[in-house]
Amino acid sequence: MVRKIIILLFILILTSCIINPCIWSKISLPKQDYKGKELKINGFYYTEYYTDHYQIVFLYSNGIFIDYSAGYNYNDILNSDTIDFTFNYKKAPMYMYGLFLIKDSIIKIEKWTVGHNCYPYLREGKILNDTTFYLMHREKKEVYHFKQFSTKPDSTNRFIK
Repeated sequence: MVRKIIILLFILILTSCIINPCIWSKISLPKQDYKGKELKINGFYYTEYYTDHYQIVFLYSNGIFIDYSAGYNYNDILNSDTIDFTFNYKKAPMYMYGLFLIKDSIIKIEKWTVGHNCYPYLREGKILNDTTFYLMHREKKEVYHFKQFSTKPDSTNRFIK
């Protein structure tokens, strides 16, 4: 009997690691087209999150937000034409995607977290000008700067319709 309970517990633990809890967690921000002029969207935004490691994010006119947290260095940002942002959206992870909403000088971004216990989380910040904004993260301002980029990846995804 003890052996059966141990086997059952093992199976429950194993299957809980396989099921993706993100599928059931909806983003609370409404999906709205962005037609404003507060921020440029014909490129990407970048911020330094570790010394000489940069995060790149894309904002789209359909309200989609894509996060490329790939650890680019500043030289990559300057030579962004050499970065390959193509990927198979059918295999892209859920945590790359989210939605953004701009009202006046406030920007809100909601996306899924990375990891097994992923859930949507909302961050808010302020637009400083049409090429710079910041988001608050654990009481720290993450400042994002714009870089024009003509070949943005497609915003099509399986998670936000």
